[in-house]
Amino acid sequence: MEKFRIKHCLSLLYYLQMNSLMKRFNQTLYEKLAKLADETDQWDEFVNPILIAYHTTKYSAIEVTPFLLIYGRKAILLIDKTKSLMIYERMMNIVKEISHIRKETRLIIQKA
Repeated sequence: MEKFRIKHCLSLLYYLQMNSLMKRFNQTLYEKLAKLADETDQWDEFVNPILIAYHTTKYSAIEVTPFLLIYGRKAILLIDKTKSLMIYERMMNIVKEISHIRKETRLIIQKA
């Protein structure tokens, strides 16, 4: 963990639910990265796109996306325009456009 500058944080003892939520999230992130690792060895470039995908996926339990809960609006992604591409190609498109997406998001947040 020191090699990658990862700081391990535990939740407070009286809120143990958070540990299981984080374990579930980490498992999901690991599974997504593992799928991409079969296609490329540059898995670290896909962490942000996977997080975007995670936050824009509708959860069946609450029927909305975490993005909607946080920002109060539906996310508009470039990936919506390229539905016929394979997952690797879609992720590569996001990796190429991530800086543009970040700039637009910052502007939107600043205007809000």
